Amino acid sequence: MKTSFISLLVLASSFTSVLSSPTPETFDAIEERQAASPLSIVTDLYSNIKTYTGQINSTAASIHPASSQADKATAQAAIQHNVNSIASAVSASTKQIHAMPKLKAMKMKRSDPTAAAIAAAVTELLLEISGALNAVIAALGLSAALAIAAPLTAALSLLLSVLGLVVNGLLTVVTGLLDGLLLGLSAALAGLLL
Repeated sequence: MKTSFISLLVLASSFTSVLSSPTPETFDAIEERQAASPLSIVTDLYSNIKTYTGQINSTAASIHPASSQADKATAQAAIQHNVNSIASAVSASTKQIHAMPKLKAMKMKRSDPTAAAIAAAVTELLLEISGALNAVIAALGLSAALAIAAPLTAALSLLLSVLGLVVNGLLTVVTGLLDGLLLGLSAALAGLLL
């Protein structure tokens, strides 16, 4: 009787372990949750915006000093559309990072390799956007570029704020990485007429 009870117990436990074992769908959900890290989100965002910055650069390159006002207005509208698309992508990524469970528990120190990778990815993102905006400044002037970039600056500010919850001192790290860029940009802007 004891033997049959033990074998019945083993059979029942193996049956329940089969029912409670993860399914392929469960593995996919686990992989999706693991894949959604702040670093992967910023890296994906960078990949997405390269399409838009490429279009901005192409449009800006088509404008010459001899271009008509109509051509410049058409280019400005196309560039504005691409900048709005970048701002939307940045906002979506910001919401995705902000919605992550245990966001504040991720607080990383600057010395953490993942924190350094996030800072490098953010810097790469900002450099890509800055390069496109420099092309807009050269083609349409600073006033037009500032008007075009307005929605983008708000979206990038929110992204940096949310990433600041993840990486302690992110702004300090990014500022250090961008110092050379800002010096070069200020020298380039010094010769422009508003």
